[in-house]
Amino acid sequence: MFIWTPYPFLRIITAFIIGILVAKFELISELSTTYYLIILGSLAFVFLLVWFSKIPNRLVIAGNLGLLLVMLVAVIRFADYREINNPNHIIHSHKEIDGYVAEVNSACVVKEKYFIYEVDVIKVFIDNTFETKQGKVHLYIRKENQLDKPLQYGDKIALNKSPFRLPPPKNPHEFNYMEYMAGRNIYYQQFVDVADIDIIAQGSAYSVMSWCLGLRNHFGGLIEKHVKGEQETAIAKALILGIRDGLDQDTKRSYSASGAMHVLAVSGLHVGIIIVIISFLLRPISKSKTGKIISSVISIIFLWVFAFVTGLSPSILRAVTMFSIIIVGQTFHSRPSIYNSLALSAFVLLFYNPNFLFSVGFQLSYIAVLGIVYIYPLIHNTITFDNWLFEKMWAITCLSIAAQMATFPLTLYYFHQFPVYFLISNLLVIPAAFLIMSLGIALIVLGLTPIAPFIGMALQKLIFALNSVVSFIEKLDFSLIDWLYLSPWQTFSIYLMIAAFFALIYYRKFRFVYVLTFLALVVSVVGVGSLLKQSKASQLTFYEIGGESVLDRIEGLNSELIDIKGISNLELVRYQVEPNRLNSHLRKITLDSLSQSLKPSKFDGLSYYFWKGKKFVFLQNSIDHIDFNRKIETDYLVISNDAMVDAAFLMSNFQFDEIIVDSSNGYRTCRFFERLADEFNLKCRILRNEGALTIALTSLN
Repeated sequence: MFIWTPYPFLRIITAFIIGILVAKFELISELSTTYYLIILGSLAFVFLLVWFSKIPNRLVIAGNLGLLLVMLVAVIRFADYREINNPNHIIHSHKEIDGYVAEVNSACVVKEKYFIYEVDVIKVFIDNTFETKQGKVHLYIRKENQLDKPLQYGDKIALNKSPFRLPPPKNPHEFNYMEYMAGRNIYYQQFVDVADIDIIAQGSAYSVMSWCLGLRNHFGGLIEKHVKGEQETAIAKALILGIRDGLDQDTKRSYSASGAMHVLAVSGLHVGIIIVIISFLLRPISKSKTGKIISSVISIIFLWVFAFVTGLSPSILRAVTMFSIIIVGQTFHSRPSIYNSLALSAFVLLFYNPNFLFSVGFQLSYIAVLGIVYIYPLIHNTITFDNWLFEKMWAITCLSIAAQMATFPLTLYYFHQFPVYFLISNLLVIPAAFLIMSLGIALIVLGLTPIAPFIGMALQKLIFALNSVVSFIEKLDFSLIDWLYLSPWQTFSIYLMIAAFFALIYYRKFRFVYVLTFLALVVSVVGVGSLLKQSKASQLTFYEIGGESVLDRIEGLNSELIDIKGISNLELVRYQVEPNRLNSHLRKITLDSLSQSLKPSKFDGLSYYFWKGKKFVFLQNSIDHIDFNRKIETDYLVISNDAMVDAAFLMSNFQFDEIIVDSSNGYRTCRFFERLADEFNLKCRILRNEGALTIALTSLN
């Protein structure tokens, strides 16, 4: 018997995931839905023939055909989920959209300068006529000192401006925001003022989502009324309602560095706490079989009400679906398989949205639960305590180790950091989260009674203490190891190492030591090979950072960020530049690492830079008034700071191989050089349009 024979849904979810990957990376030719359905029907017919035949090994053959059917269903579902495959999507409009009508389909996210909504396009206005279209727009409404949210869920609005298509990343290894939003079927974005919006119909207050968001706002108001302190209120709303708008960067940084960031995102931990609370309250009626069913129904209803009230975020949707299926399994089976329950919940979620597979949260949540289910008992059963307090502390410690062991490769891959004191923080944070959730639920239930202010005060004191502990842990020496890089192959190999390690413990076969050794060599060789390749690199990278003019000089494992005109937003520069540095094994940007090593020429507004036999002339101011004695020769002419020049003057006074128009220039300057390049057939790189430019020069020996 195969090891996964008792777990049929593991086979099904594996086939479904393979099908999603095949569709995502276009490993087979993309066909129309009709052709896919014909193939699916044919395969299903063959499956039925084999299933009802009497051929040898028919069950094995039918089983494999069934998995192929599941893979094909995944391919079809992935294609069907992508709204841009619909010919009626706004992305297929061949003419400029003059305006559109849309419906608000999300709760408001409040940021410092904007109210943010997701809206569904209903009609677009093109050439003085309305056309029925579909598509989603990420709408940013400038706050303009208005305290009230301008739109509500379900409102129908009209705008007389066109949204813009989300651009691809323009710098090496930059976070691909366009692909991230495409996973949510959002391909457009728009920034507007309140005055640009006409509300043509208000959303119904009687829809399920409107009712739940109304409850959410009501509960949020209770928290704001009874919990004092700006960050205490923000954390209470984040933990209890999933509203993270008020959390400041310092708070997020402290929780991240201490290994407690998972507390601030409503997810599996919070749903688990709610189940513990509900189970405790319903224990008296759960002893009989009928009572157990009633208890399970109440629990699932409560979980889904909680999911809707918290806005049906992907993280809460994952957790509630997962726990709902686990509850059903435990209700109707005396010994349900947790692996089957997890696989079934993953199948339901991926069928609903195949792009969840590529969500960091989805990956981390399921790997964390698998780690807890498998690794936790192995660690926990090694030591037993008679003392109740020691036993609970040991259980939390084992839980933290199991979850961290399962997730740390992905954490390093995505976030490039590791919280050293995660065991200490979780020993304190998890019990505190349980108490905060309990008090929060009590505050919501008793919010209109005289006892509410006392609950709010206790909640505020508890959150203040939690913040103090988290801040203390963050400030400990070496609390966070960051700037860590793993390649995809290294991450995959480390997971194989973890699997081999537990296989060694389970089977006690020495051959797994060889596997572990080989995988460790793979991780090392990939890392050393990447370092050796980078050590021979020699290049200049001109970054596309709106309004900034910087370039990186990279020689092997050393780098120097050259500041051309003075950096106005260092944080933005770090955000855009450091992903490339991290992937290239280079150091972080620091204030003392900035350089302004351009040599000024005798002409005001000109400077030059020599490197590896190449000459770069930087034009930073308009110089039409200067009379040159002869042409200035250069390999690259870099235009910065909207240094507009007359076309005839430029061609008669400069000789160059290529023009680089950096991102400190405005769109008017960019259009000027676009026309110039077309007119004189020049090689011209406009960073705002085409993204960063990397010039690879002579490699180092």
